[in-house]
Amino acid sequence: MLWLNSALGLLFYFGSRAVTRSAWMQMKKPAWEVMPTLDVRQLPKKRLHKLAKRFDALSNEDLKPLAQLDSDPVRIEIDDAVSEALGIPSLASIRELLVREPGLTGAVHVPTEP
Repeated sequence: MLWLNSALGLLFYFGSRAVTRSAWMQMKKPAWEVMPTLDVRQLPKKRLHKLAKRFDALSNEDLKPLAQLDSDPVRIEIDDAVSEALGIPSLASIRELLVREPGLTGAVHVPTEP
């Protein structure tokens, strides 16, 4: 569940969705079947144990709406846990880009001039 709620998981999920004419998105079964997921069996035991502890700590926390994923402290914790488990840099920039996606948030972001 940490993976699916992380910025990387959301990026893969929304990158696999079927675009429809309505406001609703659809995730067809074939897209679920090919969507990349984290194979925790490949993680070193120490990282897996730490990730499991983070899951236990976060599993009962409430998530803010996706339109606020860049400022949601729980999602930030989730991303930090996934980043640590994979040994990769912060996922903050991915969160910042996702929150600008109109199909995800329902909002249109207009860039401001410097």
